[in-house]
Amino acid sequence: MLKKISLLLFIFTVSSISFAQTNDTKNNTPDNATKKHTMSAGLLGYVSVPIDMHWKEFYNTGGGIGLTFKYNLFNWLGFRTDLGYNYNSGKTITVNLGSYSFSETQKDYHALEIRELIVIQYDKGLNQAGFNPWAGIGPVISLGSYNGVGIGFAAGVNYNFKNNVYAGIMLDANGYFGGTGNDTFKFALEAGYRF
Repeated sequence: MLKKISLLLFIFTVSSISFAQTNDTKNNTPDNATKKHTMSAGLLGYVSVPIDMHWKEFYNTGGGIGLTFKYNLFNWLGFRTDLGYNYNSGKTITVNLGSYSFSETQKDYHALEIRELIVIQYDKGLNQAGFNPWAGIGPVISLGSYNGVGIGFAAGVNYNFKNNVYAGIMLDANGYFGGTGNDTFKFALEAGYRF
């Protein structure tokens, strides 16, 4: 499954970059270049690693896919919504009691994760190429194998092309209160469009 996700993300990223390089002729009007309230929408795919020792005992490294939407108040401040599906396969745990042993396999972890981040960034205007580093923090909700509420942290860097296509990488961590969710660290690739 992870190989398929990685392959799809690679193809999507390469096609986005190719599209950006072959469609560089859009007008760079002052209105678009200085527009403060811009938005972006994109797709992301990630590798998901349990970070809490308790969850590491039960779940393997997994992954997922998601959608992201960002509303920019200014070039340096925005709000980002991530909606993602996270999957981690369950481990088989063996217990030895002298001459007797038994094994039990934990059920796979499935969750819909909804996260809202306040983002500090360095975002260029529309139709302007350049790097966009960013970092954010905000609440996260997990619905699925475990229902929980926690805090999400994320940081990344995107490259914005002149035709408003972007591609980037992201690192993030979700931590849930009271052990109600699978605390995870993720490495993600994303690509989308700014408007």
